[in-house]
Amino acid sequence: MGGSRVTDLLYQGACATCGLRLAKGEPAYWDAEARVVYCLSHNPMRELEVAPPMIDKGVAGRSAQREHDGRVMRRQERVRESHPRTGGLLLAVTSEPQTTKAWSTGATGEQIVGECLDALADRGVIALHDRNVPGSTGNIDEIAIGPSGVYVIDVKHYEGRAVKKDLPGSIFRSRLPRLLVGGRDRTKLVSKMAWQMDVVRSALDELPEARFVPGQAMLTFVGAQWGLFRSAFDIDGVWVGWPKEMAKVVSRPGALDSETVQRIAELLSYKLKPAR
Repeated sequence: MGGSRVTDLLYQGACATCGLRLAKGEPAYWDAEARVVYCLSHNPMRELEVAPPMIDKGVAGRSAQREHDGRVMRRQERVRESHPRTGGLLLAVTSEPQTTKAWSTGATGEQIVGECLDALADRGVIALHDRNVPGSTGNIDEIAIGPSGVYVIDVKHYEGRAVKKDLPGSIFRSRLPRLLVGGRDRTKLVSKMAWQMDVVRSALDELPEARFVPGQAMLTFVGAQWGLFRSAFDIDGVWVGWPKEMAKVVSRPGALDSETVQRIAELLSYKLKPAR
């Protein structure tokens, strides 16, 4: 072997070791003598001291905080433009609209969950924060990859509101479970998890060993009330609970070794870029 180097591919290819499909422009090891490529997880020359592939973990709550800050700035500009002399005073004595505060509250909730996930690194968990979805304005709050599988996590910060599972109807009618938050039906939060799971599964299509990796959608509520005998629950395949209980589930032992966890995290980090 004459040597290899990391380069951006001029043509699509496949890793000579594991068969992972590599797109044009994707960084990979190129062996010019053998004219083959290797993914970043398979350095073909052990003697080369090449830095391990970087995983851009992102920043929890970044896009929500950016939206909040943008709304604050635009409000300040509108008020000062409409009231050149008294705009500063008006801003000082009036509160932010609730629709603006909600973005800051959401960012705080995501930061809490992000810190909770980062603390699981010594248990083999890699957390990816605030990921953009290609071709969409939506985002995925958190993705956690651990020995027991891949977890797609949506974070809701509902301070003081009671969260519970409700079974409406009677014995003569279908009893479809509902998610109640503060007494309101928020079951749509559950149904919205399906597209996030589809995004992550699609991103993992290129990794053969990820085909049978367990996946779990999770709704994690920060600051909510759960009652005296609280317990997490499942609605239509979506786990619903709070940060500490979420951490227990995500960090469970499983069949995935550290190399597989690393490779899945690398691919998801590359396919689903962090919010900027």
